[in-house]
Amino acid sequence: MQNINDMLVFAEVIKAGSFTKAAEVLDLPKSNISRKLTRLETHLGVRLIERTTRSIHLTEVGQIYLQHCQRIQEEVESAELCVDHLVESPRGQLKICVSVTMGQQIISRNLCRFIALYPDIDVTLELTNRRIDLIEEGFDLAIRIGKLEDSSLIAKYLGQIERKLCASPALFNLYALPSIPAELSLLPSLFMTSGMPKNQWLLSREDLVESVHLAPKIQVNDFLSLSQLCISGCGITMLPAYLCDEAIIEGSLLHILPEWQCEQSNVYALYPSHKSVTPKVRAMLNFLEEVFEND
Repeated sequence: MQNINDMLVFAEVIKAGSFTKAAEVLDLPKSNISRKLTRLETHLGVRLIERTTRSIHLTEVGQIYLQHCQRIQEEVESAELCVDHLVESPRGQLKICVSVTMGQQIISRNLCRFIALYPDIDVTLELTNRRIDLIEEGFDLAIRIGKLEDSSLIAKYLGQIERKLCASPALFNLYALPSIPAELSLLPSLFMTSGMPKNQWLLSREDLVESVHLAPKIQVNDFLSLSQLCISGCGITMLPAYLCDEAIIEGSLLHILPEWQCEQSNVYALYPSHKSVTPKVRAMLNFLEEVFEND
């Protein structure tokens, strides 16, 4: 066990960049740090660090050995964090990013319930349609829809968003109501600029899948604007159910080809690939799972 302690000290020395800084981090006398490194090198029978009066440099063996020591250091920290999770209640500042429409229609109307459950968490919710850098901009969590880009972030599946083909009744004063997917191409179409395959809709009915290619009349980067354009009679579009169901009930939108299913969108929570999830992030992840399961 003494060797493991010395390995952790070695890893901290390299991380801190000097014996003095490592001693400050570990709250140990500098002489103790030096003695532990010497003992470790003696045990291994090799030199891990070349020391000068101003700096330290890893030997070739030291570089390889450091990788193993860092893994042990990470496991120790992870084990301690897991214990903390069992005894700590979720608390602190939680910064979340979500698209404008989903933030308005789903997250905002559930956020008060989350705060009631976790009164020690303070939430900053940013609504934006731009792709943010979670780590660079200090976000704990982002909620994304659709296909994910490759990244070092961890993605947790939350659920699916149902989508429906919609159009204003006024549109059919000018065009015939489509009865099959192929006839959709005869109508002006409205698209999002991201999140869906460009110029194409996939519709399914039992085991049959139809691909419809269209030439978008208008493209926008916000679902709320897309729905408003659709209600105004500019064209047919595919909308999330949470955004169009009320309009369909009220009659300002028609559900087109309801017997055909639109391709659903997966929803993910993304967070940095830290060694372990903090209690506040874990609390939000569990809460979001429930929201998308019941919404």
